[in-house]
Order: sequence, then structure tokens, then C-alpha cells
Amino acid sequence: VPFGLAVVLRDLLEPALLPVFVRLRDQERARAWRLVFVVSALLVAGVVFVALLAFGNAERLAHLLAPGFQGQRIHLTATLIRWLIPSLLFLGLANLAGTILHADKRFVLPAVGDVVFRSGPVAGLLSGAGLAGLVAGVLLGSLGKLVTQVAGLRRYVPPFLREFGQWEPDVRQVGQLAAPLSVGLLLAYVGVPLVENAFASTLAGGSVASLTFARKIAETLGSILPYTLGVVAFPYFAQMVLRDEARELERTLHQALRAILFFYLPITVGVILLRVPLVQLLFQRGAFDAQATQQTAWPLLWYAVGLVPMAIEPVLVHFFFAQSDMVTPIVWDVISFVAGVALTALLIGPLGAGGIALATSLAKGIKVVALLLHTARRFPSWRLSDLARFALRLCAAVAGMGAVVLAVSMWAASSLAGAGTMGAALHLLAAALAGGAVYLALSWVFVQK
Repeated sequence: VPFGLAVVLRDLLEPALLPVFVRLRDQERARAWRLVFVVSALLVAGVVFVALLAFGNAERLAHLLAPGFQGQRIHLTATLIRWLIPSLLFLGLANLAGTILHADKRFVLPAVGDVVFRSGPVAGLLSGAGLAGLVAGVLLGSLGKLVTQVAGLRRYVPPFLREFGQWEPDVRQVGQLAAPLSVGLLLAYVGVPLVENAFASTLAGGSVASLTFARKIAETLGSILPYTLGVVAFPYFAQMVLRDEARELERTLHQALRAILFFYLPITVGVILLRVPLVQLLFQRGAFDAQATQQTAWPLLWYAVGLVPMAIEPVLVHFFFAQSDMVTPIVWDVISFVAGVALTALLIGPLGAGGIALATSLAKGIKVVALLLHTARRFPSWRLSDLARFALRLCAAVAGMGAVVLAVSMWAASSLAGAGTMGAALHLLAAALAGGAVYLALSWVFVQK
């Protein structure tokens, strides 16, 4: 729960605060920092309120998040929620500091802060202290992220930060931008998983778990590079909008989308063809047996269908947010959510858990296509057809890569059968190296042509 709320805070703060901060910083630096001070105070107050609410209702939250848990498992989940609540405050303030660093186009310290945070739980697990070590690692990691990123703000803090002045209009503007964002975030982080799990609970045993594992793989693959690219591009987008540099804005967006297509078209095909050894490498050990691997690989196949729109979405959404247009992406969030529910009801019968995953992929595609069409209408000189032609040329290279990956995968499946985790790792490595080499060669030929 604390991690989920921290992600919501991150995705709420940056799009709403960064454009306003950049505008004020370029006009009157004192007002920009007063805005940060006030937002920090409001953030602390809000997080403390939510933390107290979560602390007092931890059991109810545990039942909501894990309806199948009973007895001791519910008690343990509620205890973990209470122990981890302080990390919400640390991560919330760290996200605020990261937003300011991103606005100043400083990306190294936020990246270091993420590494520090992710290292905490790993160190806690390796300490041998069990669950207590894991909790301590999470808390220390989140505090370390906060300290790392706040350290980067020392030379920016002005002496006039104690002056409050007339900050109300600026804070009101941030609030106006954040309000519609909360709707989209509620749907993305609460609505979609709850709907998927509700449908999956009507299927055979293990469907909820397999869908959750498959979704985590797809979300991780679909967000690492695009989220980073969106974060880096966002302050540039915002600055170009303020300077009315429409052509440069179009060019930057076009380059970002081309980069995503270049990486994610082959990743999509690779995940589709290598989904079984991928799940085997990540999860197949202990109670997670070969049957569970096959059960997880099925929805992963259909989540992979949506990896390209999933990867395009963060950059495209940041592009709209930089223009202070929160409404258009959120409207399509609502539309795609409703479409996803309808498609899930339609596809769950013939495809089972795969139908739930396919419905999510199609809903994501609906949103991304709609935003691309909106962009083309808003910027007539930006040609969507150029991007489509680039994608088609890449598809020729991806087809050749797919044939090689399939051949290597068939050989590896027979040669490394029964080799366990090491066999799955070698399977993936051989297919990735052969397929990657072919893709790079063919993409150079087709794209250059």
C-alpha cells in the first residue's frame, strides 16, 4: 500500500507541479520556491492524514487488497502495512525533490536515489533478519532516497524561502492541474487491477496469481525505458511550450516515439516467443512449478500484445501534461477503462485469463491511438504517417528477428530441457543474442533504405 500510494503521489506531483514551477522559475524565482515550500507543507499534511487513516484501517485495507487471505495472513499483511507507512512520507517528499531536480534537467541524483531505495530491501533480505530485515531495508532505502535527492537541492534553496507572499494563485493552479490527474491515477492504480482480479477470481484456481505475475512482468518491461524517457523529456517539453517552440516540440516528440518503436517492437515479439523461459527464469522455484509457469505465460502472451502502446503512453501523456492539458489524457483514461471492462466481459469466455490481459492491451491501444490523433490535429505539421512508415520498416526487421528467435528457441527448448533455471537463462541469452544481432542488421538496412 505505501509503495502504491508513493507511485500515485509521484505521478500526481510531477505533471501538475513541474510546468508551473518551470514557468515561475523563469519569471520570478522567489515565487517558484515559495510554491515548492507550500506544496511541501500540504504534502506532509496530506500524507500524515492518509498514514493515520491507513494505520487505523490496516485490516480493512488488507481484506480489500487480498480478499482471499484469512486469519494469520490478514493479520500479517495489516502489520506490514503499519510498519511500512513511514516510507510513504519519505518517498512522497523524495518525489517532490525529484520533480524539482527534473525541472532543472538534473537526472543523475534522482536515478541514484532510486538505486539507494531499491538497494534497501535487497540488503534487508540478505541480512538474514527475515521479515524485520526486509521492513528495515525498505524504511532505510526510502529515507536514503529522500536524503540523496534533498542533498541535490542545497544550492537552490534561496534565502527568501521564509517569505510567503502571494502564493495562493500558484498553488491553486497546481491544484487545478492535479484534480483531473487524480481520476486517471485512481483508475490506473486501483480500478484496473481490481477489475482484472475480480474477473480472474471467477476462473480456475491460481488465475488471480498468474494474472498478477504476468501483469508485473509486462508493466516492468513496458515502463523502465519509457518512464525514464518521459521524465527526461518532460522539462524540455514544458520549456518549449513556454517559449512557443512548436516545431522543436514536434521534433522532440517524434524522436522520442521513434526511439520507443525501435526498442519495443522487437521486445514485444521477443516476449511473445520467449514468454515461457522468461517466466521460468523469474519465478519457477519452490511451489511455483511448471504448471504455474504455463498458467502465467498465457496471460503474459496477451499483455505483450500491448507493450508498444504501454511504452508510448508515458511519453505521450507527459507531452500533453507539458501543455497543461490534463483533461484530454484523463478523458481517454475513462473511455479506455470502460472499454476495457466491456472487452474483458467479451473475451474472458474464449481466452480465460488471457482474455483479461488482451482486453487491457486493447484498452491501452485505444487510448494511445486517440492521443496520437489528437496530437496530429493539434499540430498539423506533425505527420503521424511518417511515424507509421517508420514502424512498418521496423516491422520488416522484426519479422526477420522473430524467425531467428523462434528457430533458436526451438533448438534451446529441446537441447536444454530439464536444465532448470540455468537452462532458462541460457535459452533466453542465446535467443536474445541471435535475435538482437539480426534485428540490428536488418533495421539498419530497412531504416537506412
